[in-house]
Amino acid sequence: MRPVITVYTTPTCATCKAAMKRMDKLGVPFVPVDLTEDAASLERLKAHFKTPTITAPLFECEGEISDISKLSDLLRKAAA
Repeated sequence: MRPVITVYTTPTCATCKAAMKRMDKLGVPFVPVDLTEDAASLERLKAHFKTPTITAPLFECEGEISDISKLSDLLRKAAA
């Protein structure tokens, strides 16, 4: 079974939209989480990275959180 990727996004994030479009095209299952509407996820991510702000998109898969620089690796893992 393919892992489902959580995509942490914001409504105005063009990079987020492009990443989700790529995932759709590849058939990779994902669940978007809008950080402007999910304060708990936002606080958890800020605590994880030990920073007062974060930059979307972020991706979570099987307990690992990564940024856009790791998307290709994540998609290969999800496709395996």
